[in-house]
Amino acid sequence: MFKTYDMMWQVLHNVLDEPVLSMKMFEAYDGAIKFVTDVYPHREKEVYEAIRDGKDSIYNCDVYKKWCYKKLLELNLHEAYDFSKTNIVSAGYCFYDARFWSKLGIKTIWLYELDEEIRKINWRLTDYVKEDIKILGKTLDCVLDKDYLIKDVGLHINFNCEKYYHMKEAIKKEEYPSDCVFVFCGSSLKYKGPGTTGNGNINICETLDDFIETLPSMNIFFKDTINDKHMVIGCLE
Repeated sequence: MFKTYDMMWQVLHNVLDEPVLSMKMFEAYDGAIKFVTDVYPHREKEVYEAIRDGKDSIYNCDVYKKWCYKKLLELNLHEAYDFSKTNIVSAGYCFYDARFWSKLGIKTIWLYELDEEIRKINWRLTDYVKEDIKILGKTLDCVLDKDYLIKDVGLHINFNCEKYYHMKEAIKKEEYPSDCVFVFCGSSLKYKGPGTTGNGNINICETLDDFIETLPSMNIFFKDTINDKHMVIGCLE
C-alpha cells in the first residue's frame, strides 16, 4: 500500500508528463481513498493495490488495458472511427484508464460492472477527467441484461469476456451502428478453486482461435495473445 501521500505523488510523477494532470489525479485519488475507507473498508487493500501495481485478483489489468488502448491508438482507429460514445464492460478500477480515453476522443463513456461497488469507486477515481468526459454506467450482466446496454456507440470494449456467456449470443449486428469498433478480451486462465486465479471465468478458452469462436462474426483488424490474454479488435460482419 501507499504508506504516505508522498509515495503516491511520486508514482504519478513517474507515469505522467503533465504536472497539472498529476495534481488532478492526486486529488481524485485522495477523494476516492477517503470514500473507500469510509464506505467500503473491505475494498481498501484491493483499491490500493490496483492503483499502486495496476493489478487485481485475476490478472495484471494495467498491462492488458494499456495494450488495448495503445493498440487502438497505433491502428489510428480513433481517427477513422468516431469513439466519442463508448461502452466498457468489466474495466475494473479505472484510475489510469481515463488518460487514454481522452486520447481516443471519448466524450461520453458507459462503464458496466457486475459489482456495483466498483462502479461507485470508479466514479471517484475518474474525477480528474469529468470536465472533459461524461462518465455514466450501469450494474448488470452484459449477456443476461443485454437489452439495457447502450447500443448507439462507436466503440465497445469488453475486458473480460470470459466472465460471461459467449459474446456471439449477446452482440447482434443489427443493434449496433455499422461502424462500431469492438474489442473483446479473454484469457486462458485456469480455475483452481474460489479465490484463485481464474475464479469467475465461465467459458475459458485455451487458444486465440477458440476465443474467436465465442465471438460474433467479425472483420478483424487485429488479433493476438500475450501472457495468455487474448484480444480481438474489429467490426461486425
